[in-house]
Amino acid sequence: MEYHIFQESAEQDGLGRYETYGIRCGEATVHDVSPNKASAERIAALLNRCAVSPVHFFDVVEDCLQGGEIV
Repeated sequence: MEYHIFQESAEQDGLGRYETYGIRCGEATVHDVSPNKASAERIAALLNRCAVSPVHFFDVVEDCLQGGEIV
């Protein structure tokens, strides 16, 4: 299975509506990963390079967003 980014619209109080990117692998989806396409692409590339199981998908994305280094 392969991870892919997708563009979506999101809305948050105080921010209003904005464009953002999520990551999907089969039925597993993480919405609103980043408004920065390059950041979402780097995380998806890491997920693919490390062949992360969909079971750990959310945790790895969360770790990346909380300051984990993307190499």
